[in-house]
Amino acid sequence: MSQQIEYFKVYVGRLKAIAGEHEAKQILRDSLVIISAGTNDFLLNFYDISTRKLEFNIDGYQITCRIEFRDSLRNFAVSGLPCIGCIPIQITKSGRIKDRKCVDDENSDAKLYNRKLTRLLLKIQAMLPGSKVVYTDIYHTLINLINQPQKYGFKETNKGCCGTGLFEVTPLCNEFTSTCDDPSKYVFWDSVHPTQLVYQYIAKHIQREVLPMFQFHRDI
Repeated sequence: MSQQIEYFKVYVGRLKAIAGEHEAKQILRDSLVIISAGTNDFLLNFYDISTRKLEFNIDGYQITCRIEFRDSLRNFAVSGLPCIGCIPIQITKSGRIKDRKCVDDENSDAKLYNRKLTRLLLKIQAMLPGSKVVYTDIYHTLINLINQPQKYGFKETNKGCCGTGLFEVTPLCNEFTSTCDDPSKYVFWDSVHPTQLVYQYIAKHIQREVLPMFQFHRDI
């Protein structure tokens, strides 16, 4: 989390260099910064590589992640965890080759973490008068697409468009990797990341449900 804040500082410096000091301040004043963090922490550090399991049980690790949020936030919309157990690589890792159903335990962990995160954000808001900290629910937005694919025009919900869709992620999806014919029919682009169309649905959810909670909201 602290590194992400440093990256944002670098972005602000570049923005000022391109747009000028005055215009950069206006852009930042009218902007909404959304932090989407936690998925990789749980996938890479707890469930899959399991380095954190040597230090914490699930409850202890959730506490550690929430402390990182608490110490880093000021004016942000914070998204909770998605339905981690429905991410294709987690289904593959669970050994569910044929039925490829979501991993219920991991989804339950994500929902529990989101409830705890929501309570934490309320406490942070109370400690920061003049600031705005808003919880953004992406869990239900994503799982609705997965549970009702026909309603949204999707056909494939449990594997990615890239390669086999079972384990390929970022660097394994390149110009040498085959892809599906129509990514718009897939919920996931690779075995972890959603497709562009899914991100558009999430963005619409944020515009409809989150932006009105900020005073600077304007119709876009």
